[in-house]
Amino acid sequence: MKQLLPFLLLNIFSVPLHGQQSYDLIIYGGTPSGIAAATNAGREGLSVALVEETYQVGGLTAGGLAHTDFKTFQSLGGSWKEFMDRVQDHYKTTYGDGSPKHAACAHGAYYEPRVARDVFIGMLASANVTILLNHQLVSAESVNNRVKSATFVPADSSRGYPQPKNAPTITLQAKVFIDATYEGDLIAAAGVPFRLGCEAGHEFNESLAPEKPNDFIMATNFRVCLSRDPDNRRPIPKPDNYNREDYAKIIDLAAVGDVTPKDIGGAPWPLDDLIRVRPVPNMKSDFNDKMGSPISIKLIEETHAWPAASPAQRAALFDLAKKRALGLFWFLGNDPALPEWIREGMGSWGLPTDEFTDSGNWTPVLYIREGRRLRGVKTFTQADGSLAPGSPRNKLNPDSIAIGDYSFNSHGTHHRPDGSIGGVISSPIQPFQVPYGVLVPETFNGILASVPISASHVGYSALRMEPTWTALGQAAGLAAAAAVNNNIELRDIPIPLLQKKLHQNGAFTIYTGDVPAASPYFQAVQFFGTHGFLHQLSDNGSAPGFFEGPPIRVPSQWSNKPAPGHSVLPDTPVTPALASAWLELHGKLFSTLSPDLEKLSADGTLTRGGFLNILFASHSPAP
Repeated sequence: MKQLLPFLLLNIFSVPLHGQQSYDLIIYGGTPSGIAAATNAGREGLSVALVEETYQVGGLTAGGLAHTDFKTFQSLGGSWKEFMDRVQDHYKTTYGDGSPKHAACAHGAYYEPRVARDVFIGMLASANVTILLNHQLVSAESVNNRVKSATFVPADSSRGYPQPKNAPTITLQAKVFIDATYEGDLIAAAGVPFRLGCEAGHEFNESLAPEKPNDFIMATNFRVCLSRDPDNRRPIPKPDNYNREDYAKIIDLAAVGDVTPKDIGGAPWPLDDLIRVRPVPNMKSDFNDKMGSPISIKLIEETHAWPAASPAQRAALFDLAKKRALGLFWFLGNDPALPEWIREGMGSWGLPTDEFTDSGNWTPVLYIREGRRLRGVKTFTQADGSLAPGSPRNKLNPDSIAIGDYSFNSHGTHHRPDGSIGGVISSPIQPFQVPYGVLVPETFNGILASVPISASHVGYSALRMEPTWTALGQAAGLAAAAAVNNNIELRDIPIPLLQKKLHQNGAFTIYTGDVPAASPYFQAVQFFGTHGFLHQLSDNGSAPGFFEGPPIRVPSQWSNKPAPGHSVLPDTPVTPALASAWLELHGKLFSTLSPDLEKLSADGTLTRGGFLNILFASHSPAP
């Protein structure tokens, strides 16, 4: 029954498939970011329609990316934390509290694709969001730099997923539009200026950027869900036009010891040198490209054309990437020249029969790491992920509406003449803030971008993770609600009011290691931290962090421990020196200081959290 849910929703909640419809908010892209935008706006009372090209919502997260990319659990709040909590509730309710399968979901950060999809459906249903599946954008109308409408047709069926019957073209009007696609299709169709490719290092003074600009985008591949359950898998098919020579180099690599067995926590996978495999519940795993691997499932230069390609061209590239992955899996499991341990290791995996039942058990979503990027009011660059002077924290963005916690990270953009991969970026950084202006076009009105945001190629390489995109989607949805409900332009929304609404919904605008959303100090810490109060702390590295739990089961970039130097220690007594520094910052923010607040600097009984709460109560943003 669960496999039918997307189609049932299409019939129950979708717009009438005729004529022209009007909504407060139209979102194109059923990605986690688009779902967060739709859910938050709907809960604020807006009429919302979410349009998705494929047969299901959830984007990559429901399409095979079942091992989420982030560094520390303390960075996860708002809508993404709601998603994780719902995932954990599913495994707890279905299999029992503390059961092996409940533990295997790792606090809701590991999940089966079908579970992710159903969780997202539940979130959308809670906000009365209208869903239109299997429809792709063909045009958008803009008048005087304001987006007015978008027109959709039944999706091209050449990628193997079903096409709705008797579904005509439909034009949707809205007060606000949000582009939540991985490719930036809506901003392009509406005529909103965007970037594509890599900027030269001198444009934004980025040491990680290439010397010369180019049109390259990051490598693409599928996040493939495979099963090792004999009762829930079918053999990996040999793809058409299979070419053994594409993979034969692995034979030599294994012979000289460059491909060796690895223990990844009990899952039978001997080839971690070639493909990154992460187990998820119910004997499934998320198969991903391994950065730096000599032969893998990714496409490098072949998909540079994807963002601007026609549906037919995208279908051909989709098929090419699928054949690349299936061909590698087939080779590893069947080629007689390979060592037996490789063939046995791969042979224990197959396509999961309970996943993607409408597209032959293969995901409908290609992992597009980078597409078009908005030219926005602000541009996120390498500088935003660089340390602020004299602080363990990165650059301060007082207009922050989201945070991220990952590295500058690119799986490569092109082949060098010697055959190696160029454009690889792997540069660890501290958690960072994302300013509101990256969502807002420089000149256009009535539209925000929550996935194809305004960033340099280098900056985007740190932002391009589903938890961060989801946080940006939540901010975009709440911004749309503020604009519609108050009849103001998106670019004119008072940032403190948007930040307060985010904090009330458990979303972060600055990273802390020890003040969760449930803390009585949360809103005060988030508000004043976003305005620089935490950048001054120097004795804040000893807190254990607020996301406690069992250790992660397999090697991973995840950590239960917070980023060093990013704790607040809210129960620690505030020293006179810190109180004086905070009062000085408070005065700069609000220009005035009441006599009662002036006395706080001499009171040695207050904790840091209590001190900030008093300040917050005196000058918090109006509701």
